[in-house]
Amino acid sequence: MYEISDKVKTRFMLGYLEEEKKKKQFEMYKGVKELEATRGSVRVEYLEGTYDGQFENQKRTGSGKFIYGETGDVYVGQWNENQKSGKGKYTWGNGDAYEGDWRNDLMHGIGKYTYADTGDVYFGSWVQDER
Repeated sequence: MYEISDKVKTRFMLGYLEEEKKKKQFEMYKGVKELEATRGSVRVEYLEGTYDGQFENQKRTGSGKFIYGETGDVYVGQWNENQKSGKGKYTWGNGDAYEGDWRNDLMHGIGKYTYADTGDVYFGSWVQDER
């Protein structure tokens, strides 16, 4: 009998996990492709989380909620072609929250950021995620 080293086992497992990830990505793509003609409210499960909301041309467009699975972050608001755009609220897993204007997936415009650990609040202008 041959003994397999831990290094070989690790490489095998990493290769297996990478293949599983590719399969899931293909399944997600296939699922989104099937929604190609769909307009209106849908639920789509992605690798990084779940989206409930309006969907058009294979993209999150209109009002919707995205729950990020690994982090527990949640965004509720307006979307434009898969990007946060318009009014919305993003709550991080640690409890921090930003509510206000978004553009191109960035905090941009007037908004309020609340720090969960201190309760401090910043209200004012944001430009591309910077206050």
